[in-house]
Amino acid sequence: MSEATSGLQEIIEVPGVNSLEARASAMPTYLGLGPPDLCRLTKIPKSSRKSAEKRRPSYFHYVVGIDVGSASAISGYISNLISRQEGVGFLASSAFKIESGVYCSWDVFHQCDVRVEVG
Repeated sequence: MSEATSGLQEIIEVPGVNSLEARASAMPTYLGLGPPDLCRLTKIPKSSRKSAEKRRPSYFHYVVGIDVGSASAISGYISNLISRQEGVGFLASSAFKIESGVYCSWDVFHQCDVRVEVG
């Protein structure tokens, strides 16, 4: 049983380091088209509520090439990640479930990050 989402290379956040805050603090240095999109997922163990309260690991990965023209397209991407994490029917073998997700996309025209939160 794995914390990882099927078919995705995720980076686990180190305690005390927040990928969203690091991205926000680096915004003034972005040039051209800016950075790739960032997707951050917070996962909790399925097994017990007590351990879920203590341990909420966050994972992030970079994304390029998906439709970010609407919030529904982005929430559809995160919904797809949720189904890949949790599996289907008797094949569901993950010990973790995705509690929430944040998708960050750089708006080159307004020079700011656009974020969609699903949770």
